[in-house]
Amino acid sequence: MKKENEEIVVGILRKRIKENENLFSKDEINLFNDNIKSIKKIYLLGVVNGRNIYK
Repeated sequence: MKKENEEIVVGILRKRIKENENLFSKDEINLFNDNIKSIKKIYLLGVVNGRNIYK
C-alpha cells in the first residue's frame, strides 16, 4: 500500500475510534491505538467483504 494511502486509512481509523469511544473501555482504545497496523488490516478486510456482499 502506498504511504499516502496508508496515512489516509490510519486517519479514518483514528477518527472512527474517536467517534465510537463510548463503545469501548480506555484499555480497548489504547489497545486499538497501540496496534493500528493490525486494526487497519481488519478494517480493510471488512471494507472488502462489505463490497463483495453488495455486488
